[in-house]
Amino acid sequence: MFLVNVLLLLCLIQALFVSGATLPEISRLPRATIDRPICPQQDSWIQPALELDDCLSAIRRWSLQVDPLGKKPFEFLGQHSPGETRLTWQYTPVKYAYRSCTLAIAMPHDLDPANLDLRPAVEFPRTDIASYFEMEFAARAVFMECMNEESRPTGAWWSIGQKGGVGLFLWATGSEMDRKVHGFQTVVGNRRARVDGIGYD
Repeated sequence: MFLVNVLLLLCLIQALFVSGATLPEISRLPRATIDRPICPQQDSWIQPALELDDCLSAIRRWSLQVDPLGKKPFEFLGQHSPGETRLTWQYTPVKYAYRSCTLAIAMPHDLDPANLDLRPAVEFPRTDIASYFEMEFAARAVFMECMNEESRPTGAWWSIGQKGGVGLFLWATGSEMDRKVHGFQTVVGNRRARVDGIGYD
């Protein structure tokens, strides 16, 4: 697993070097609320099954889709939230599934705080500004922080954005968390896409 993480980091650095971008330090990513990834171990995140290799593949395939968007800022909107800027809006939640692992972009404000494994609870904004460059870095960071254990698997999430209001999540496909969050869903393993109806249970 250590070798996988090293290779993943090297691939990220190589991609950034080719694109001419600089690698931001994790501590310098714009966050207002959480200073490191959260690694929930509840069954609601990791059952019926969560394979770490599937999460790595989900991140890689999702990154190929969003990489062209680069550092362009977007305003991510929570449920029933009007935009507050003239930036391009990104509606949430959005899910990208690959086999046993689902990567989701959702606003923590719209989720039940009890499911976030975050203590003390935090007041999250309904909208926030972030780039997919930041999200790609966050996705790799949560994988390396939370999914490098050989024993019990964990879910993973982190909030990014100017106000720390955009959540990047990894959980088991078909899990309780997955069923609670309905959004535009792309099944990246076979290029299918479907809409489950945006919202939360």
